[in-house]
Amino acid sequence: IVACTFLIFTDTSWAQLNNRKPQNLNNVGVTEQLGEQIPLDLIFANAEGDSVRLGDFFNDGKPVLLNPVYYECPQLCSMVKEGIFKGIKGLQWSPGKDYTIITFSIDPTETSDLAKKDKERFLSKLNRTGLNQGWHFLSGSEQNIRQLASAIGYEYNKLSNGQFAHGAAVMFLSPNGTIIRY
Repeated sequence: IVACTFLIFTDTSWAQLNNRKPQNLNNVGVTEQLGEQIPLDLIFANAEGDSVRLGDFFNDGKPVLLNPVYYECPQLCSMVKEGIFKGIKGLQWSPGKDYTIITFSIDPTETSDLAKKDKERFLSKLNRTGLNQGWHFLSGSEQNIRQLASAIGYEYNKLSNGQFAHGAAVMFLSPNGTIIRY
């Protein structure tokens, strides 16, 4: 009788499906902004701690690969940077010679020291000339980070534990800073 009772109620839902995102994932993701121009007048710090204007990376007619990360990310950002590294390693084209890569931190508390450690970690594994001028690791103010993230449609949230809820994304930009691919 118990088995028959169970079979009778199989099409009745015994639990509710929760379709809501966790609160800390609201407003997290990537909204493509294809054809939009990024703000080239924003100032960041490079891995050496020098102020650089974003537009300075777009004055040589080369396409740019842009990726938002945070350097102390425990998992996802390292996987994205490692994926970029593996992609570069397998190409004959070289950053600095054929294209430019800009990795920027979404965490305004991260300094150029962290950017420098990341830069050294990845560039030391690639034995190519000119790489130092081809892959840039940047940090910046919250205002400039938010402006750039907004321009590329990259949304993230800082969590109470100091980490960030964020997605993984790489954007391809034309030599004049127009977003052409995600």
